[in-house]
Amino acid sequence: MIIQLDAYTSASYPGTGTTAVNLQSPGTYNHTLTNAPYTELNTIKCFDCNGAVNTFIRVNGTGPTLPTSGYTYISWVRIKNNSTTYRTLYRAAPNDHLYRDWE
Repeated sequence: MIIQLDAYTSASYPGTGTTAVNLQSPGTYNHTLTNAPYTELNTIKCFDCNGAVNTFIRVNGTGPTLPTSGYTYISWVRIKNNSTTYRTLYRAAPNDHLYRDWE
């Protein structure tokens, strides 16, 4: 595992601010919450990327170089059916949408 962000763990996110710390290697590949506040939804602690424009979590600086095959992304997400276009779960800038959900 290279990156692990956890809204439940205060070592990853203390409940305030805009930085989520990578638990796998603190200080490496930390992330900035952009219009994605920490919240609780039905008692589940999470970062709320509510589908609004410019709502995301971005790695600070250059992220890790991933192999072109043989890796897995794992996330717990709730995707609501309220979008009129598409939602991107993972993105490698500037134009790669590693997972995209179409309405």
